[in-house]
Amino acid sequence: MIVSRENMIAFLREAADLGISGLFFGEPEPLPESPIRIHKMPRILMPLSGEKRIRFAGNGRRYDRIFTPGEVLVTHPSGWTEELWDRGHRMISIVFFEDYIRVIYIAHNGLPPAPNGPDIFFHTKYPLSAEGRQTLGALLAANRDHRAVRFNFQALLTLVLETLENQSSYLSRREMEWGRLLEVLQANFRSDIVREDIAGMAKLHPARLSRLLRERKNRTLREYMTDLRLEHALDLLRQENLSIDAVASHCGFNYTNYFIRVFRKRYGDSPAEFRKRLAGGGASLAAHLFPGKTPGE
Repeated sequence: MIVSRENMIAFLREAADLGISGLFFGEPEPLPESPIRIHKMPRILMPLSGEKRIRFAGNGRRYDRIFTPGEVLVTHPSGWTEELWDRGHRMISIVFFEDYIRVIYIAHNGLPPAPNGPDIFFHTKYPLSAEGRQTLGALLAANRDHRAVRFNFQALLTLVLETLENQSSYLSRREMEWGRLLEVLQANFRSDIVREDIAGMAKLHPARLSRLLRERKNRTLREYMTDLRLEHALDLLRQENLSIDAVASHCGFNYTNYFIRVFRKRYGDSPAEFRKRLAGGGASLAAHLFPGKTPGE
């Protein structure tokens, strides 16, 4: 894995030169049939060459689609994707975190196994500009393919490129380590995954992983994974069509009774009680129970 601003600028220019032949939008619902990666932040997936197969949700249904150069998948916050590595391709991914932008590049030959992390990546020192946030917001609000929306996407890509080109300072090693770890955790919190596997995906020593979590969040790995699962449960409980058993399963809890016990200990209500109160109290209840930032922020 290589950290390179110059290489990422070149790949972004290649993406901008492709033109857009199709825009697709990934949404949180319907949920995947089995627990997979949940992306808490808006994300762009774009093949540069070859074919990229992706499963995602949108327009009330699940899709299994092969993307080719010029086609783009834009995911909403908490939208999920399942990337399949059965075709040769080169691709970039752009993730819009609150504090920075993460751009990655992967070249895959289409043969097993799936890649363990990007080939090249870069974290910006600062987040997307105000103009960029407005452009991204307009893109997500449109949530459909249209000629004007494609111009909007091209403008967003240009603003990301300018962010990298104008970068005068870099993230420290510690900041890049934390950024990699946070993304791995947020993408895999629903899985039964051990510290060594997470450390491998984040390119960290397991002991370093534990120290970062203690320094940044004052949490153990198990505690922070529980935080992320409970945070996701709050979102899912707003979907009245999901049973409590389904919510527990989709959050990574193997046993519903354990999920209920942990949820009640954290928030004072059982999941069913929370859902009932939320239906009656709306946003005011959520603000009362969860003032400020949630644990995963």
